[in-house]
Amino acid sequence: MHGPASDSGGSFKAPVWPCPQRIDVLDTVVVRLGGLRRKLWRRYRDQALELWSASGLRFSVTESDYDEADWDNPDEIARLESLVVPGKLRLMRMPRLYGGSIEAIGDWRAGGGVAAFKLGAAFWLDPSYRRRYLLTHEIGHALGLNHNMVGSGSVMSQPWATSTKPDAHDLDSLRRYYSL
Repeated sequence: MHGPASDSGGSFKAPVWPCPQRIDVLDTVVVRLGGLRRKLWRRYRDQALELWSASGLRFSVTESDYDEADWDNPDEIARLESLVVPGKLRLMRMPRLYGGSIEAIGDWRAGGGVAAFKLGAAFWLDPSYRRRYLLTHEIGHALGLNHNMVGSGSVMSQPWATSTKPDAHDLDSLRRYYSL
């Protein structure tokens, strides 16, 4: 089992959600996209959530214009905690200048998960498998997974994996975290 994504406060506890078998996803990306990109985003998001549902988790998606974030906070932990919507797995846009070359971040913090993506031209010009990889990988972090150092056939493997799917180890880790 690979460890939880967050170590805030020195705690390596498994994620705790209000209803552990159903994760409420708050998608604040889709409402700001135009026609074709909106359609593509929904496809990639739904494919990623379907892959993670093989663990036994179920997802309920709400699309909303919720946009509270403190990207300017110099304290990394405080900044990540400001992005959390309690009880939700939040999908959101990340400022282009945040993190230099970092394309996306995903993290689980006490009370919720965050997966944030730079959605500039580079994201949309990347091959579709790369976009699917980014969504699936960062959602894995937002669910509480860290990088999978056991094998290379996982979307959670590091360095960058060629797989766009979670492996049995990833799914088993989620089953243990969520008592599925």
